[in-house]
Amino acid sequence: MELQPAHIVALRNSHFRALVYGLATSISYFAFSACMYYGGQLMEQEGIPYADVFKVSQALIFGTSSIANALAFAPNFRKGLVAAGKIFQLLDRKPIITDPKGFPDDKWAANGHVSYSDVHFSYPTRSGTRVLRSLNLEVRQGQTVALVGPSGCGKSTCVQLLERFYDPISGSVGYETRMGDKGIQLSGGQKQRVAIARALIRNPKILLLDEATSALDTESEKVVQEALDKAKEGRTCITIAHRLSTIQDADVICVIDKGVVSELGTHNQLLSQRGIYYKLHRLQ
Repeated sequence: MELQPAHIVALRNSHFRALVYGLATSISYFAFSACMYYGGQLMEQEGIPYADVFKVSQALIFGTSSIANALAFAPNFRKGLVAAGKIFQLLDRKPIITDPKGFPDDKWAANGHVSYSDVHFSYPTRSGTRVLRSLNLEVRQGQTVALVGPSGCGKSTCVQLLERFYDPISGSVGYETRMGDKGIQLSGGQKQRVAIARALIRNPKILLLDEATSALDTESEKVVQEALDKAKEGRTCITIAHRLSTIQDADVICVIDKGVVSELGTHNQLLSQRGIYYKLHRLQ
């Protein structure tokens, strides 16, 4: 029943296009018939030469054929206008996220230090749901920090704020580096490997990994994980993972729960606390 209105609209549009196309293609035949009939009358009654009648009739037929072809494209023309309107609407959009006034245009010297200070955040489409609540986290240069926790706790949100897909409601993110599309026929694993390669070839100071090996098979995961372990050397790295086996060697493991940092430490330290991380580890 939910598809019924859309079905009715599509059916009406199809009938309209069929009517316009039928009328457009029949115009030339109507014009040819009218020219032959009226031209025959003129030849019989007024003695007009057949050559003149033929020239005029051909001119009229070609003219009406051009009009018919133009009318046949009327539905597509309307679609083109709608599509062009959407493109201009997109081009005229003003970004909500902008640099503050007086922001220097000088190139930044990449440092790799990241700091989340009292960050509060809600997604625009779910403004009533607070994802991050006074999040505080320090990531030193060259340090590997893993973000773990249950689904929806705010792990990916931390990375999205760092990439400035969104601005926090309050608080600040102090990353000191610059951070920066689509193989249709690639599998999920192939796309993931290409994305990892593109990230590494830029030689970034900060490496952000959100479930970097989730779409890979066991053999590929091992190869890619070894490459990532080498790539992490000397870089600041923030890793999001549900498979805790991939982040056990992290310098710091940060457990996020309900938008706040609830546990912080190494793998062995968190296991000894027998808290959220211990429970997640037991489940795996």
